Parts: sequence; C-alpha cells; structure tokens
Amino acid sequence: MDYVDLPTAKTARGVRLVVLDGVPSPWSQAAKGLLQLGDIPFVCVRSSARRPEAWRWTGCDNAPVAVYDDEPPRTGWAEILALAQRLAPSHTFAPREATDRAWMWGLCHEMMSERGLVWCRRLDIVHRSLVETDTALPRAAAQYLGAKYGYRGADDMVHVRARMREQLELLASQLERRRSGDWTVFADGVTAVDIYLATALETFLPHAREDYSNVHPVVHRAYVDGDAALNRWLREQTPLVEHRDHVFAHVLKLPISL
Repeated sequence: MDYVDLPTAKTARGVRLVVLDGVPSPWSQAAKGLLQLGDIPFVCVRSSARRPEAWRWTGCDNAPVAVYDDEPPRTGWAEILALAQRLAPSHTFAPREATDRAWMWGLCHEMMSERGLVWCRRLDIVHRSLVETDTALPRAAAQYLGAKYGYRGADDMVHVRARMREQLELLASQLERRRSGDWTVFADGVTAVDIYLATALETFLPHAREDYSNVHPVVHRAYVDGDAALNRWLREQTPLVEHRDHVFAHVLKLPISL
C-alpha cells in the first residue's frame, strides 16, 4: 500500500482510496483491509479539512472514498465492499451459505451504518469532548463532528451508549459460538465482517501510539479515553480481544499505516 499525492492519484488507474490524514477512521481502515484481503492493488490519498483538494476531486467531504478507473466515486462501506468483491472474484468476502451470508451483512450493518457501533462510538467521543472531559477532541472539532453526524445531547447519549453495549455483546456472543473452531467469525475463513470488527474494536481498545504511523495524538487519546466500566468489560471479552489481535497479525498488519 502506497500513499501518493493528488495529481498522481488523478492520473492513475485502478483503485485510489481517499483517507483521512492521521486519523485511524474505522471506515477507512476497513476499506484498506478489504483491498488487502483481496490482494487488490491500490494507492491512498490523504485528505483533511485543511487539505480539501481530494474532497473537491471526489465531490465528497468525507472518507473513505474509493475511485476505480473512471467510475463514479464510492463512499459507503457496502459500496466499497461490493467493489472489492467484484475486483477479487476468487476471494470470498462473505460466507458461502445463504443464512450465514445474510447474518454477516446484518453484523456489518450493526457496526458500520448510521447509528451503528462505530457511528455511536464517534458520537460518544463528541459527547465526552463537549460535556464530560477535556482530554478528548478540541471543542471546535467536536462541534463540527456533532453537527455533521447527528449529536443530540446528553439525553440521546443514554440510548447511544446502551446501543454500543448491546452491539458489542451481540458480536461477543457470535464469536463465543465459534470458540471451538477457528478465530474467524464464520467457518469460511476471513470474511468482511472480520475486517470490520477488528477496525471497530480499535476505536475502543486501540493499539499503542508506536503501533501507528502518522497518527494524530489527539485522536489516539480520544480513542484511549472512554467509559471505564465499558473498557473493563471489553478487556474481559477474550474472544473479542483475541479476534482483533488475530486480524491485525494476519491481515491488517502493524504498524497501522495512516
């Protein structure tokens, strides 16, 4: 995986992936992981609010954005997954059995879609930054993210945090059922849900700063900081922690490139 400047990306062919500069966004990390899993060649382009040129190119002020050849940019997690499957047809990104396949898509939706696990985690960081602590994001950044992604104040956070715990318990129970077998979520081997789960857990229990390249220290601190009770519970969920470690050891690799 290489990082290139915007002029190089514009003239290149194949997959160009626009990602946030210095931010281990679970959506961006998962998109990279899917392409790596399928052995699909790609290059990354860094973007940020201070460097919006890539956003003007894609027409989207968000990340990740996948641009393949001259096709329209893809921004949603499911669109990017569909592109990866198309470009690597020999790799199975989803279980072969129909029931497992439907279950996998449901689990991915619970993690990656609006009000899913990582969306809720982002709202949690926004809330802590604005209300509970001065050790998360700068206030201006939290206000920007809150307005963009639907932060509704303290009353809503009761439901958001309950939803995060419910989703994490669902994922832990799915892995617990597989403990007698391999470490993957489904018996077919590594599928998309394994990539999404590992990158989602990274926002709760991140690797050390030295395991990242180019990570923004404020963002890393915001990931480390969190509800003490939830963090204790997560560390006790051995299947979840072991799963995250296996995915980073065998697919995503360390250090985490940003």
